[in-house]
Amino acid sequence: MKNQNLSRIRALCLLILLAGLWPALAGPLTRVANTTLHMPSAPPTFGFTHANAFSGLTFTDPVCIAHPPGETNRLFILQKTGQIIVITNLASPNKTTFLDIASKVIFTDSNSGTTVNRA
Repeated sequence: MKNQNLSRIRALCLLILLAGLWPALAGPLTRVANTTLHMPSAPPTFGFTHANAFSGLTFTDPVCIAHPPGETNRLFILQKTGQIIVITNLASPNKTTFLDIASKVIFTDSNSGTTVNRA
């Protein structure tokens, strides 16, 4: 019984040793070309672009656009300068100042990089 267990242990050790040596005995791996993968000639375009949605209307450093829940014909644009502009009638847009707190806002002008304090 003892000899049988010992021979099993020896066989297992030999198997482990051969398993560890097998990659070295098999030789170097060779790379096989993938002939089924076809890459596009030009990489796809990611990201987004912008377009002028309201021709004729200009904004000063807009930072946010929102609409009231359930409404589809009114937009609010928050400008960095401290004004909230409302656009009514999106079919024929015009802008109106909804709230102006510019006198209490300090901001950095994105064109010149200077800090503007209107307080």
